[in-house]
Amino acid sequence: AGAQLVLEERLETKSEDRMLFTTTLKAPGDRNVRVSSEEERDMLCTSLNPSGLVLRRAVVLGEEQLLATGQLVAVGAPGALPPPTSIADVRGMAVPGSVTFRYEDLQSCTTFERERPDAGDS
Repeated sequence: AGAQLVLEERLETKSEDRMLFTTTLKAPGDRNVRVSSEEERDMLCTSLNPSGLVLRRAVVLGEEQLLATGQLVAVGAPGALPPPTSIADVRGMAVPGSVTFRYEDLQSCTTFERERPDAGDS
């Protein structure tokens, strides 16, 4: 089962000649998933960027799909151990076990401005 994502779009008039279009992909927040085997743990390790422990690609653990961009924030029960600081922390986890990934909202803003022709353009 994957997480449901919500896309929110907002259009604001900032002035007579300017509008702001904001798109926000609402994140599911923290996702705690089970790591059932050494194979899943090893696949998870190869999917993590060592700098920041962020998923480089989507992975499936059991029946849970984790999207790229999730940041690993816990190994084991949330809050039971200090936050992981390296892939070695994941390699050292007992299986079966659990990991928690954090997803944050992604936002994009586009500004639209009316172009007014110069008085000399005809």
